[in-house]
Amino acid sequence: WLLGSLLGRLVAQKWDGTMLYDVRDTGRALTYGVRRSVTNLDLQFHTDAPWLAEPPELVGLLCLHPALEGGVSRFVSLQTAHDELERRQPELLRRLYAPFPWDRQAEHAPDDSKVAHQPVFEPRASGLRCRYNQSLIENAEGLTGTALDDGGREALAAMSAALNSPALWVEFTIEKGQLQYLNNWLFAHSRTPFRDADDPEGKRHLLRLWNRDEGGQAFHA
Repeated sequence: WLLGSLLGRLVAQKWDGTMLYDVRDTGRALTYGVRRSVTNLDLQFHTDAPWLAEPPELVGLLCLHPALEGGVSRFVSLQTAHDELERRQPELLRRLYAPFPWDRQAEHAPDDSKVAHQPVFEPRASGLRCRYNQSLIENAEGLTGTALDDGGREALAAMSAALNSPALWVEFTIEKGQLQYLNNWLFAHSRTPFRDADDPEGKRHLLRLWNRDEGGQAFHA
């Protein structure tokens, strides 16, 4: 907490105000409102909270216990994917600057909309700000009953192809006591599925922090 505070203002990671988030398998089934981060399933490339108007700029993880097997972390530059699309498919890149629907993962008041609309790429005075999680866009289609436009679907497919090139990945397994920080506006991250130890005290457990200086300290800024 102290080290993270040196890098910027710490902010809430859930609508209920949770500031320190446990990343571990809770045994809960993956249903609406259950984040994939609390299962042992793989995580596709994504940025944290892409549906927020002010997503966290930095995401920090401290490993208390690694998995018995699996749980490999991967990182990829969204700026690189952007530049590849600009070079090869500029017409699809333009669509990624327009809004997409995102599943808000039930992190809102009961009477609020389940879906928010944000672009994948957003120009800012300080540079590019990126959002990415194809699964949440696909979920939003089901929540709204509205199919994504063909241009949006093609643009997401091109984005996925760019990101899922192993040549662009950085890959490693975080070990006990290690701390990692990433720029959530410029990098997407993923995780392979994992298997835990039988001992409850030895199960994979990471603590997560979010930093953001824009807006307020509450989840919705």
